[in-house]
Amino acid sequence: MRHSILTLIALALASVACTLGNAVPPTPTLVPTPFAPSPTLSPSPSASPEVPSPMPMPTLVESVSLPTSTAVRLNSQPGFVNPSAPTLMSFPGLPTVASSNGAWAGDSGSPLAPRTVDVEGASLQLPSDAGSVPYDYDVSRSGHSAVINQAGTLIVDGAAYNGSGHFANKRFTTVRWSPDGRWLAFVVYTASAETDHPGCPATHDDGLWILDSATPNASPQQIYRHHYNQPCDGDLRTVQDLSWASDNDAMMLTVRYPTGLALVLVGKGVHADDQKAGLFNLLTYASGTWQSDGQGYVTVTNRTNRASVLGILHRDVGQFTTVADGAALNVYMQNPVQLPDGRYAFLGKPAIAGQPVTSSGLMLYILTPGGIPGAVSQPLPGDVIRASWSPNRAAVAVVLSGQTGLLTFVITLDGTIRDYSADARGSFGPHWGS
Repeated sequence: MRHSILTLIALALASVACTLGNAVPPTPTLVPTPFAPSPTLSPSPSASPEVPSPMPMPTLVESVSLPTSTAVRLNSQPGFVNPSAPTLMSFPGLPTVASSNGAWAGDSGSPLAPRTVDVEGASLQLPSDAGSVPYDYDVSRSGHSAVINQAGTLIVDGAAYNGSGHFANKRFTTVRWSPDGRWLAFVVYTASAETDHPGCPATHDDGLWILDSATPNASPQQIYRHHYNQPCDGDLRTVQDLSWASDNDAMMLTVRYPTGLALVLVGKGVHADDQKAGLFNLLTYASGTWQSDGQGYVTVTNRTNRASVLGILHRDVGQFTTVADGAALNVYMQNPVQLPDGRYAFLGKPAIAGQPVTSSGLMLYILTPGGIPGAVSQPLPGDVIRASWSPNRAAVAVVLSGQTGLLTFVITLDGTIRDYSADARGSFGPHWGS
């Protein structure tokens, strides 16, 4: 467990961001409030000064179609190709995946199902207040629970799931229901695969899978395959997190690769063995949040030796709309979101020339496109290792590595910080329900 947490902390410190766009009403000047059990909304509006608009980002080219319900294009970026090796498509000895007892079958026994707390009209998912603390978890909108325990076992509604033995020797690391509660996406991996190099037969099934819970005896479908620097696997690439779009089809994956973090856009109709130029290519962006309509992903660029740019990566990933330039604003940005009124919010801090960028001491900022972002909260007391915005964009849940261990806070748009660390019980899994 300690190794897993340290790994997540190291990965999260690699994220960076920034960008500028259409005019909307000016950003209120909000006064930072102290850590408190409940928020006090008291913004006083004032106009924001204008700053020069940055140069637009270059348009990506050589695009191909991705099978999602909404037509998109995928950029073919030289140096970021991620093909599935043809030999893997006919690898011998793979078991047939089926379940004789509906979607879920296996031994019972697990941490108790997560519980939810209402925060600003959204449901914050927290571990149960008794029993063992889960590694990760999610509850669907219809109340079905999916829990990964500390041993790496996935338990759905109290029954362990291993795909009729298909995942018997795997560890589950991430699990998320689709917004409509039908599709279960999960990530599996082979323990010590990166250090022991067990080879393609052992790691062929590592990566992202989805399962249709509405179809009896459904077989899981592999969407994205992990790569472990083996000749048949290509460069190191492992899924660290995933985010469903509101259409229950597209998913944005956060992928670790040798020099940091990147994004990969997939649809539930994609298969890991599909061969198409541009499919599974790494997109050089970091943390972000889907727009409410699912047609764009609000994110930040992640490029070496260049200040981050905040903007919208469209479902057609050949298009990126700039919103704010970190170099022009002298600010570091990550985990951005577009608010319902057209403004943007992100976690950030002043950028100081010559000092390394880290995710410690971040504050909540609010930005009106064309204006200067303003900090509305106190600095967080630790390094951010996970942050997620509520579906109504009213609050952001943040998991930190602090001096006393893992901490969980929720920041509302007025800058109030609520402490849920005791409720989270040392888990890095708190996030919002759909």
